[in-house]
Amino acid sequence: MGEVYFRDGGRRAHGLEVEFTDVEHLEFEL
Repeated sequence: MGEVYFRDGGRRAHGLEVEFTDVEHLEFEL
């Protein structure tokens, strides 16, 4: 689920969403 969202976010946004997603993903894993 995270990978799919990350890929979609990177394509939709361009860096801002990707960075945000990365942070959320890290928090989720923690």
